[in-house]
Amino acid sequence: MPLYALARVSFTGLLTAEVVGLLLFSGYGATAALVMVELFPLGARGIGVGLPYAATVAAFGGTAPYVSMRMDGHGPKATFPVYVALLCVLTFAVAWRTLDRGRGRAAPGAAPHAERLSMP
Repeated sequence: MPLYALARVSFTGLLTAEVVGLLLFSGYGATAALVMVELFPLGARGIGVGLPYAATVAAFGGTAPYVSMRMDGHGPKATFPVYVALLCVLTFAVAWRTLDRGRGRAAPGAAPHAERLSMP
């Protein structure tokens, strides 16, 4: 929410919010591909990564402009950033629970790290 408020102040505020947001995103972007690939065996990686990604982008990204316009007309101005923050908290909770349950177990069909990293 602070970045959203900062972006509305001025062009410099917008640039600052963009840079901070991109720095935060780099922590996810640097590791996301590897984590997603490790979740699924070789034959199911495309559908295993693509289907959930497409479904969530369609459900939340596709409806975000509508939700933003709807919330902007009703209630306080900070309603949409709170909605986005709640979705982030929900995503974090689901990811934390999923990672905690899967700790120490390899994905079905996944090779141990030593075998994947060795050169033939």
